[in-house]
Formats: sequence, C-alpha cells, structure tokens
Amino acid sequence: MVNAADQIRMMVAGPEAHAACREQFTRESGFLSTPCADLESVGQTVLSVRPDLILLAPGPVSDPAGEKWRQGLPGLVQTLAGLDWRFSPVLFVCVPETDMADMQQNPAEDQIHAWLPWPLSVDILIQVWRPWERVRNLEQARFSEQQKLEKSLAYLDRFKQELSQVKSDLSEEQQSLNSALK
Repeated sequence: MVNAADQIRMMVAGPEAHAACREQFTRESGFLSTPCADLESVGQTVLSVRPDLILLAPGPVSDPAGEKWRQGLPGLVQTLAGLDWRFSPVLFVCVPETDMADMQQNPAEDQIHAWLPWPLSVDILIQVWRPWERVRNLEQARFSEQQKLEKSLAYLDRFKQELSQVKSDLSEEQQSLNSALK
C-alpha cells in the first residue's frame, strides 16, 4: 500500500474512466483517482477535485461512444486551460497507438503535457508523471518562498515607516529640549 502523502491525485476522464479507476488506478497502485465519464461535467468535476493530474482518455477512433469525446477534446482542453488555477494540473491524453498520429493534430496541442498509449500501464504513467511532479513541486516551493519574501518586505516597510516616525518624534523632542534650555 502506498503512503497517502505519496498518492497521485488524478482525474480520469473518458468513456472508460470508471473501469480504469476501478481496475488500474487504485489506491493500492498509488492513486487517488476520480472518474468522469460525462464530457459536459469534466470542468465541474475538475474544480471540485482539484487534481494534480488529469488523464483524458477519449477512446479509440473505432469506438462510437468515444466519438463525442474525440470531437470535444480541443474545446475541453481549452476549457481546462482557462479555469482558475493557482497551480494548473498536468494534462495527459491517452489514445490507442493506432490513433496517436491522428489525435496529435489537436489544435490544443500546446496545452497537453504528454500523449500516452491507451490502455495505459500504471508503471508508464508514473514514469511520465514524476518529472512533471517535480516541476509542480518547484512551482509550489517558489510560490511559497515568494509569499514569505513579500511578507518579509512588507514587515520591513512597516518597520521603516515606524523608525522614520520615531526619528521624527525624537527630532521634535530634541528641538523642544534645545529651546527650553535657551
């Protein structure tokens, strides 16, 4: 069993999402996976789950159930890219190797982090995921350090203003004492 802190939060979207989450991408294999088999509800599900990884699996070209997914893929990718993220999830698209060349002509290509073969093995997914995970961790660490720096700079600005006020008060007090001594 994989430690809960090491599990990959992911959403699997596509006609075979429920089976994939139930059979492959389980807690035992290191995933906290949420299936979404309804194209129209992907955006809502993503916002509620906030996954680190989104796996879009539209299905093979020969599958009529996946036709709607394949047609909707460019719009879906654009929708996901347009959502309000502090740290956007990594987006992988999985298609059968026989359909890979056709699917990679997707107009949303620059939003997709990797094209993977479907069906997908857990080992391959983890192997491709790890470098992207490191990138996300670095982004989060940079954001955290930036927040700390901004707080420190705000503290220093307040300290500078207070010091300036104390200096002004001391100057007035000195002038008052000098005039009293004359």
